[in-house]
Amino acid sequence: MSRSELKTLWWFEPRWSAAPIWLMASSMLLQIFAIKPAPLPPRATSVALRPEVCFWLMTEFIHQRHKPPSPLDRPRELVVACAPLRSNVNLSRLARTAGCCGIEQLICCGHAKIIERIARDSIDDENPAAIAIRVHRTLPPPLKELRQAGYRLVGLEQTTHSQSLHDYRFERRCALVVGNERHGLDEEVLRLLDDVVEIPVYGLPHAYNVATAAAMALYEYCRQFPRG
Repeated sequence: MSRSELKTLWWFEPRWSAAPIWLMASSMLLQIFAIKPAPLPPRATSVALRPEVCFWLMTEFIHQRHKPPSPLDRPRELVVACAPLRSNVNLSRLARTAGCCGIEQLICCGHAKIIERIARDSIDDENPAAIAIRVHRTLPPPLKELRQAGYRLVGLEQTTHSQSLHDYRFERRCALVVGNERHGLDEEVLRLLDDVVEIPVYGLPHAYNVATAAAMALYEYCRQFPRG
């Protein structure tokens, strides 16, 4: 690229020996003052640019830390109910995902303990949108209560007659029932369910991690009901 083709981008010329430091400092000024680089001249748009030129032209994407949550028009009517899990790390990851999805209630069983440094703000008492945690000894009693309250019980499990998550249409008012990492959902719980969905697996091992699978199902629900 000739000097004349970059006359509007004169700051890209290596006039100083400390050019990388100068580029980083200039990038910070661009982000602080929201200044956009000058556009390329017509003749220069089809010319391969040097790496430092590309660095300047990619400032359209600026990292936003702690971006505010997307607003909901109504509270989510989805409850997450977990069988006793072997790992409190999995339970804590699930709580964090549920918090990000705007879920208001998480039902746990057994000796459940949520690790605060993993679940983060989802269980913070100072957070007005924190999840309400209910702990029960076993899963069937709270599931029966949810059914009486009008919730459709949807199990996340690999079973006969289960439906693919790709094709399943959630009802707005439902409970997502998540099984144990090793044993899944037992027969007593399966008899209570209205539907069972599974996530297709395209390799090995034969199933996703429980927290990962729950995150996929929660996000699919949010995709179908993006405003609550």
